Amino acid sequence: MSESSRFVSSLSRPASTLGARVPEFVLVGMILCVVAILVLPLSAWMLDLLLASNLCLAVVILLVALAVERPLSISTFPAMLLITTLTRLGLNVSSTRLILRDGYAGDVISAFSSWVVGGSLIVGVVIFLILTVVQFVVIAKGGERVAEVAARFTLDAMPGRQMAIDADQRAGSSSREQTHRAREQLQQESRFYGAMDGAMKFVKGDAIAGLFILGVDLLGGIAVGILERGTSPLEALEIYGRLTIGDGLITQIPALLLATSAAFVVTRVASSTEDGTATPLAQELFGQLGEQPRVFAAAAMFMAGLALLPGLPGIPFILLALLLTGLSMRKSKRGAVERSATSAEEVLPAKLAVYLPPSAGAETRAALVVQVDALFRSRGLEPPDLQLAEADGEGFTVELDGLLVERTSSSTEELLALIEDLLPHVLTMREVTQLLTRWRDREPALIDAAVPRHLSLYEFTMALRRLVADGLSIQALDTLLEVVLSLPQGSDEERLHQEMRVALGYQVGRRLISEERTLLLLAEDVRRVLEGALVSEGTSRLNLSAAIQNEIIDAILVDVRALDASARVAVVTSKNTRAAVERMLASRVADVLVVAIEEMSRAEALGLRVPIRKTTSMIRT
Repeated sequence: MSESSRFVSSLSRPASTLGARVPEFVLVGMILCVVAILVLPLSAWMLDLLLASNLCLAVVILLVALAVERPLSISTFPAMLLITTLTRLGLNVSSTRLILRDGYAGDVISAFSSWVVGGSLIVGVVIFLILTVVQFVVIAKGGERVAEVAARFTLDAMPGRQMAIDADQRAGSSSREQTHRAREQLQQESRFYGAMDGAMKFVKGDAIAGLFILGVDLLGGIAVGILERGTSPLEALEIYGRLTIGDGLITQIPALLLATSAAFVVTRVASSTEDGTATPLAQELFGQLGEQPRVFAAAAMFMAGLALLPGLPGIPFILLALLLTGLSMRKSKRGAVERSATSAEEVLPAKLAVYLPPSAGAETRAALVVQVDALFRSRGLEPPDLQLAEADGEGFTVELDGLLVERTSSSTEELLALIEDLLPHVLTMREVTQLLTRWRDREPALIDAAVPRHLSLYEFTMALRRLVADGLSIQALDTLLEVVLSLPQGSDEERLHQEMRVALGYQVGRRLISEERTLLLLAEDVRRVLEGALVSEGTSRLNLSAAIQNEIIDAILVDVRALDASARVAVVTSKNTRAAVERMLASRVADVLVVAIEEMSRAEALGLRVPIRKTTSMIRT
């Protein structure tokens, strides 16, 4: 289907569809009008209307640029600059045609040539040149540089920000829809600053074109007046000079407003409030200016000193001094109230603080922040606001919730191991509540059915803590909630933990592979003895004598010692006896994981095969 037939078919659509396409028709109509005024002569009254509309549009765009909270809120701004620039050039052509042809270009240009510049040609030229220099040298030049740097920095930061978005999704901090929106916003931001980098050149070119058009109109008007109308050179300069200056001002003022709008957009660095929304520019600007009331007091003293100098009018400076003094007193009172309101928050201890030795440099600090962040995210936890401080002596120490951990690390590796041991204690009911809140947008029905209706928040928190202590990630929260609902209400804590580990069997298998563990499967008769010795189903308590327990441990140790000294071992048993075997081995064997057969089966079902290399010795009981 051709473009013309497609356009005709769009006109036959329902009214609701056509209503949604009205902005498209308006935009196409505006572009066609710009093309038309380039070639068709306009009457004076129509030119007045278009010039007034151009000025109005520039004011509206400036106010929008001041009101937006983030640059991406006006992502169409580069296209706006292009359209308004073309419109202004079209109006310049039409006004030039009227000035040179009729010696009159409407009431708007005449008014600007009379009361704005006082009817003086020299004053008008000076004002026009000042506006052009300000637009070209100051605003357009600075805005272009800011847009260029912003575009380059945004492009350079894209890989890191993309990795952060992916990490948030893996950690469960954001849903699939939120991740998709974040990626789209990142791409849109990159395209926006790239487009603004090019659009600022429209602003510079517009200023240059304004100077060129002014010169052409002035020379052309003098030539027309002398050669065609028979006027004297001074009279021609007076008539066409005033009209040319009026034409230049009525088009240069909107151009200056648009250049200012572009500068506001590209220099906007918005801070966020607690709910994630951006702070309006006016509120942020005056808020930051008012953060230092002593500055107002010093400025008031300076103004008062100027008022005492001979020859200077004292009243303006005294009024300014009084105004600044009042602002200083008001800001000081407000700051005292805010400090008293936040004093209780300031005495609260940090969630996690690390004290580093004086020898730790900036690179060590930066690397530590990244490593701690990665450690928390690997377990599906939201990284805390890590506070770094200098310790009195050598070594690294950790403070959790204001309490110093009685364990000193001599290296960052030991420090990270200590923080890893503290991860279960960081996961409180408050953190679990926040985690459930983030997941509620994705799985509202699942969360409402599971916690706290089926399982209390405290019990669910304790279950997640045990998983984190086992080195597993809780980012697959929907899987864990399904496990909660699959068990009868009031199930034993051990049984819940067993089933959750089975559901996360793929993680268990990945850990065994990454750590290059050698798997030792307990013999069937050993597993049978352990199963029969369980006090009750769903518990890890064994009714076995110490002699039998030692015999089982000795049988495992025989095979462990037969391996290479550097081998890392994982013992495989049933899910019902996993916790019991883990407790038995903890007192005599170091760095030995205990996993369940069902966890391995889960991993294999998901395509991850973990080979079992050796079987423990048979024992007789």
